[in-house]
Amino acid sequence: MEPVFTVYLKKASPPDSNANAVPDLPVAPYEILDALDRLRLGETGAMLWEITEYPRFEELGSFIDRSGSLYELNALAQRRSELDESHSAVFARLVKMENTKGLIPLPRLINLTHGAERGHVCYDALNDSHDKLTNSEVKK
Repeated sequence: MEPVFTVYLKKASPPDSNANAVPDLPVAPYEILDALDRLRLGETGAMLWEITEYPRFEELGSFIDRSGSLYELNALAQRRSELDESHSAVFARLVKMENTKGLIPLPRLINLTHGAERGHVCYDALNDSHDKLTNSEVKK
């Protein structure tokens, strides 16, 4: 599976604030636990994350609300990796439409990946009415 994001993780406060991990998402749940172990968070430790690379969807970088959890980010990467080229185009358009409301929370982005599977791309359509005409002609 190709990486969707490369994430830099670090402990939010001293001691051991120099502990870090750099996983490529999506990863299996045990790999997330392994990365968190490397940070030595303990029970009350806080973590900071930053996406450093976007190999599969760079445009997403300016839309993500960074207040989500690492688990949510991994779930988004997993869903994004499952989309084919056509559904990826639908997802990109849904993200752009949603972005008019500001930064997009991770749970909403995950929901948009599910919506992208129900969308379609009409490459020959010039506008909405042409799209409807093209689709009705296809059904005949």
